[in-house]
Amino acid sequence: MAERTRIDDIADLIAPDFADALQKWDSYLRYEKNVSAHTLRAYQTDLKHFTTFLTVHLGGA
Repeated sequence: MAERTRIDDIADLIAPDFADALQKWDSYLRYEKNVSAHTLRAYQTDLKHFTTFLTVHLGGA
């Protein structure tokens, strides 16, 4: 079973192809680059804030 990420929290706010790209990027960072949990969480939080900003100000990401 795949781990739930913060990207899953914003999946309903963004286009499916963008969500898929973010999931692939998350997997790349997690498994290929082996970034620390703190780095991954920071990137995910930044993405969540940015996509929320875009949704509020532009009506969608």
